Amino acid sequence: MNLIKIGKELGGLHKMQTINLDFHSRARVWLKDKPRIIYPALDIITLDMITKDIQTGLAYKPGRRQTALEIIIPVGPRVCYGLLGAEFIPNNFGKLSVEVRVSTENESIFHRSIADEFDTVKIGLPEEYSQSVIDGIVNSLNNQIIQTLGSGVIKIEQAAHGEISSSKKMFRNIAATVIQLLLLDQVSPQEEVTEIVKTYGLASK
Repeated sequence: MNLIKIGKELGGLHKMQTINLDFHSRARVWLKDKPRIIYPALDIITLDMITKDIQTGLAYKPGRRQTALEIIIPVGPRVCYGLLGAEFIPNNFGKLSVEVRVSTENESIFHRSIADEFDTVKIGLPEEYSQSVIDGIVNSLNNQIIQTLGSGVIKIEQAAHGEISSSKKMFRNIAATVIQLLLLDQVSPQEEVTEIVKTYGLASK
């Protein structure tokens, strides 16, 4: 059974959905919102996304989009964990770019994580996971998604990772999931949100 509840977490500032998935997996999803956990940047990796099929440039489509996903997946005696937030900011440059904020070693503990009873969770995206996030985004961007978003920048500035429960595969799949969630509205059916998380997020299992 998939149980979903709407609530406010992280200081009561952000509406989000808590989803209890199959096999004791659990997720929190923010739609048109994100947790305020921006971290100090060691580097910001920028990647221009221009496909050969788009010759005349992408159209400007007004309206920011933002979302975040936190998920924990039990796998045998251990758990897999990750949190990633994405924001799409439209512009007039005629192309789609990706910016991933890499965290410094000065990472704070994320005390309100859904994995805090299993692992020490820290706010930030270490360099070892940054390329996996880019890969997850790039691999999920088909022509339909690119045309739907239009010209702009996908920014990854919210993240949290477990000291032992996170992995490159986990963040690659979470990145692919948040791209799909970016396309949803805040009033999207709960079943649609759940299906996206199950299809892309639980691929980490």
